[in-house]
Amino acid sequence: MKATKMKLLSFALLSLAAAFPTQVQSDEPKRDGDWMIVKDSVSGSTTMTMDMTLSPKAQSSPALRYRFIADGFDLLEENSAIYYLKAMGFLEQSSALELLMKERAQTRKTVEETGTTYDSLPPHVWLDQTPAELPLDKVKEYLNLTQFQTRELAEAAKRKFFSMERNIRSVDQPSMTLIPEIQVMRELARTQRLRCRVAIAEGRVDDAFAILGQQFSLARHLDQDSFFVSSLVGAAIASIAWEDALHLTQHPDCPNLYWAVASLPTPLITMENAMDYERHFFFEELKVMREVDETPRDESYWKSFIEKFERQAVTLESFKDDGTVDKPKMDRAMIEAMIEASYPASQLYLVEEIGIDSKIVDSYPKAQTVFLAMKRLHEVLRDKSFQWRYVPYANAVASAEFQNLEKDMTSIASKLGKAGEIAVALLPSGTNLFQAKRRIIDKLVLLQTVESIRDHASTHQGKLPSTLADLRLPIPQDSLMVKSMQYELKEGQAILSIQDGNKLKWQLTLKMRSE
Repeated sequence: MKATKMKLLSFALLSLAAAFPTQVQSDEPKRDGDWMIVKDSVSGSTTMTMDMTLSPKAQSSPALRYRFIADGFDLLEENSAIYYLKAMGFLEQSSALELLMKERAQTRKTVEETGTTYDSLPPHVWLDQTPAELPLDKVKEYLNLTQFQTRELAEAAKRKFFSMERNIRSVDQPSMTLIPEIQVMRELARTQRLRCRVAIAEGRVDDAFAILGQQFSLARHLDQDSFFVSSLVGAAIASIAWEDALHLTQHPDCPNLYWAVASLPTPLITMENAMDYERHFFFEELKVMREVDETPRDESYWKSFIEKFERQAVTLESFKDDGTVDKPKMDRAMIEAMIEASYPASQLYLVEEIGIDSKIVDSYPKAQTVFLAMKRLHEVLRDKSFQWRYVPYANAVASAEFQNLEKDMTSIASKLGKAGEIAVALLPSGTNLFQAKRRIIDKLVLLQTVESIRDHASTHQGKLPSTLADLRLPIPQDSLMVKSMQYELKEGQAILSIQDGNKLKWQLTLKMRSE
């Protein structure tokens, strides 16, 4: 895969884990955003704890009075993208953006002159502060710079679909497609976080709820794009909204959010459009490979083929972070060397694995043998990964084949040498993508569980349930997290915990309105 695209995918995947930081060096508790983190220096295990103070609140009546995203009947059959572009200032608002750029320039200057970090300066430092900790006057002054965004985001959330009208199938090398509008939406979501937390701090519960709905809408809309990067950015934005929802639900005037979460599209992040497109990405990027088949062709054809492959293989070039070449562009000499080196293994693969008669394979020019083996290997490994989209995730992770997917694919590809490396170069990590999708499901299930506990307390004199089985609002069972979720009562607190690489704990304390 093109280095730039790989870095975008990696960055997006890392963003999903940002809510669960892990860099702690000792047994001393450390605060990181909403979490208190303790790392056991002996075992190396990390425990992250979030304290939440909740007010009992029964489910709303009617139950669907509150919805983060309207149902299909109420959504307009229009494109939301234009409103997001306007909200990001791509089309107007130059004066407001100039003021914002001055703010950012001043922040850069402070970093350069003092050696401090961006994370320790406004507005970045505010993102990790609770609503009660925010310096409201300063934050509101900063938010005034982008006040024009609020109307556009509200309008975007009313629209059913999202399309940047890329006409991507007509692009020669789609990996070179720049998607700045997708990356900038991270900043849009972070600004929305500040708006949401200011609203919570000021007791504007309905405004905070509306902003969360806009965040979930943005996540859902991005998931309709054709690239995994867009879906992963959408998932990261959904995680931001989830964290903010955990703050909103602690406000004593917050309605019960159980059905608002339950009525979100399930799953919120599907990656369906991206999977449909990226399953064919190898042939979109290296279009000449579509010509390869079992029809015998002479050397003159393959000479022309190699020339076209060389022009299109620029996507296989990649660079290290310091700008030096990691994998140089494949020129004609490299391609011919690859053909020569991969030829014996390609012959064997076509005969033993694909089942082509050995006499036919022997009649092929070396180039045809290698490129045909490369194509067939790619198709096999591609579907070996993408086939799991059609199986429930719980069934997939229970399969040894899925568990060993990445290792097996690398091992199989290595048999063809450089040709095998090219065959898998444009394939994403299927297991990582499935896990990113799962995490959003798990987080929303956790939020529903918290809200079900609030509902229980409202009908039991403010008492916490003895077990989760006592809850009248059911916990969704389509999440692997539910199987590992533990619940206990301890010293007047309910403790929810799960294992997700690290141990995650939510300590829930009920507070009656009269307290």
